[in-house]
Amino acid sequence: MKDMALVPVYRAANQSIADIVKALLESEGIPIVFKSMQVPMYDGIMVMGEGYWGDLLVPENLAEQAREIANAYEGDGDSS
Repeated sequence: MKDMALVPVYRAANQSIADIVKALLESEGIPIVFKSMQVPMYDGIMVMGEGYWGDLLVPENLAEQAREIANAYEGDGDSS
């Protein structure tokens, strides 16, 4: 994935949610990278300041599929 263009597809409120969405995407064969906003020595202060834990990035060509999966997890998926 190092030479692929990566785009953000999901903004996670915390690391647990990021891990769940990561597992969902990987189960569909979509590789993922975390871009955490966290600074280890400040233990969660960035979540309070930024309002989210971090972004999940995927290769650009898989972004639409990844967003659909993440939206379905959030309950925003089209159920028709």
